[in-house]
Amino acid sequence: MSSVKINELNRGMKFSSGSGMDEEIIYLKLLCAQTVKIRYEKWEHIQKKSCQKCPNLQKIWIPKELTTIHADTLENAPYYGCNENLQIFTNVASADEIPEGWEEFWNYYAEGKTLNVRYGANISQYDAYKITPVDRF
Repeated sequence: MSSVKINELNRGMKFSSGSGMDEEIIYLKLLCAQTVKIRYEKWEHIQKKSCQKCPNLQKIWIPKELTTIHADTLENAPYYGCNENLQIFTNVASADEIPEGWEEFWNYYAEGKTLNVRYGANISQYDAYKITPVDRF
């Protein structure tokens, strides 16, 4: 199992902050085959479609300081097609307090279905959450 701290992996790499499927998305999609957990740290946004169809992904840390999650449609949702058991941890206190820049479909994995979000979490709770081994296909 591998863990990814996004701020460490992108050292020395340039990602576009624009719109579209740029290096950020391509890079994250390459990681998806092996990655089971992600900690977004020191990032300002999550690009649309960035982790779509990543079946091994089991837990994600999204801090409230992350200002934008591009997900204006279901098809653009960053976790669309991911495992329904994927857990999102955030230090945002509740669903009513998500940052304005987290677009409507930010936590959708399928039509009409959202991922479990553990609001009010801290990084220790994220770290302590045990993930289960994933069968490789």
